[in-house]
Amino acid sequence: MFRSNLPGIDVQIEGIGEIDSSMHTVGIWVQNARHTQGDKSTPSLDRGVVYYLKGNKIMGILLWNASDVLESARQFLLSRPEVHENVIDELKEAISLGPDDWLHVLTT
Repeated sequence: MFRSNLPGIDVQIEGIGEIDSSMHTVGIWVQNARHTQGDKSTPSLDRGVVYYLKGNKIMGILLWNASDVLESARQFLLSRPEVHENVIDELKEAISLGPDDWLHVLTT
């Protein structure tokens, strides 16, 4: 596990398991607050969970301003779950960040 605090931008990050930028990621972000850029509205990335996947196995979890769900993330990762073709729906429900209509998904 690692923890990083970035007070200048008001961000606290916690990572558990294997965090590797070469892995496929699925980020679940709370989007109840929005920022406007020109005439485009983009979701705020103030709070979220990023899952790191190798194949269909979750290898690591990064929490972004979500320290309150750290124990849930640990328990979820310990179960070493496999995800299926509906990966986004599965991961939106794995660790509760808020109501479904508040959540925004970003993948790499």
